[in-house]
Amino acid sequence: MGCPNLPPEYYLSLTRSAHFENPLSGFDHVCQEDPLGNRITSTSSESGTPVQTYYTANFLNQYSLINDGTPKTPSYDFDGNTLSVGDGWVYEYNGANRMVKATNGTTVIITSTYCSYYLCNCGGMVSL
Repeated sequence: MGCPNLPPEYYLSLTRSAHFENPLSGFDHVCQEDPLGNRITSTSSESGTPVQTYYTANFLNQYSLINDGTPKTPSYDFDGNTLSVGDGWVYEYNGANRMVKATNGTTVIITSTYCSYYLCNCGGMVSL
């Protein structure tokens, strides 16, 4: 998702605004960002009724508060990976800081195995 033809003033202003729209579903999403790219506010009409969400970032550019009417406090590990955002989802990462699992109670959405050309343990073989 992205905006390929944004005007130059988008990148030069102190706050930036982007608008994403899906013409098939009618989904509409508008967000404002600070100069570092941290989201400040967003408005989404995905549920049919516009929902405004406010974001507060800390000195590490991590969201310390997400408020869409119900305040949520995200948590992070020592590497800066998001462990949860207060909505019931919990995220797990491997030693290379790649997300390998996302769960919500007993629902597992993501289970990933990463392999590279230089070190691969897929199918029991390790090649360097």
